[in-house]
Amino acid sequence: ESILLITFFAFFEQKIISYQRRVMTIGATLTLFLERLKLVSLCSFLPMVFSFIMIYIVSTIIVLAVLIFVHELGHFTFAKLFKVHVLKFSIGFGPKLFSFKKRETEYMVSLVPFGGFVKLLGEDKEEEIEPELKNFSYHSKTALQKILIIFGGPLFNLLFAVIVFSFLFMKGVPVLQPYLGGVQKGLPAEH
Repeated sequence: ESILLITFFAFFEQKIISYQRRVMTIGATLTLFLERLKLVSLCSFLPMVFSFIMIYIVSTIIVLAVLIFVHELGHFTFAKLFKVHVLKFSIGFGPKLFSFKKRETEYMVSLVPFGGFVKLLGEDKEEEIEPELKNFSYHSKTALQKILIIFGGPLFNLLFAVIVFSFLFMKGVPVLQPYLGGVQKGLPAEH
């Protein structure tokens, strides 16, 4: 597991560095354009700001996407455990960017990355369900099973946090150590 996590983080670190280089190239092109327009004072400052903003925006979106994925995976896992058909599994809201279908589930990535959802068969009480699929609907399950399906998302987020922090603390977290550079002669600390 730890090798998998290290590989995962190393992969994304390389992607972010590659992305940062592309952003710096865009910033350099923007600088040349501004120099030609005689806006020299903006030339040295703007690429740095552009790069800084883009790296943090992309990093935030990646972290949110991972957290949302883990949360929705919790709902999905418990629904599958109790044999509830999952109709849609989406990371993001709004228009879908791409999707594919496997068995009864459509897996999607949508445009707005600030959320996600899992649509279950029979989740809406008014939904028409074919008689042969009634046993696979959300409303055919016991109260405890429904509670576990709903609680699966927060539970997976909690477990994910425990795993990530356990890994970080096993690997080590950088801490500033107290360091004494030297003592001046003739002062009480010298004795």
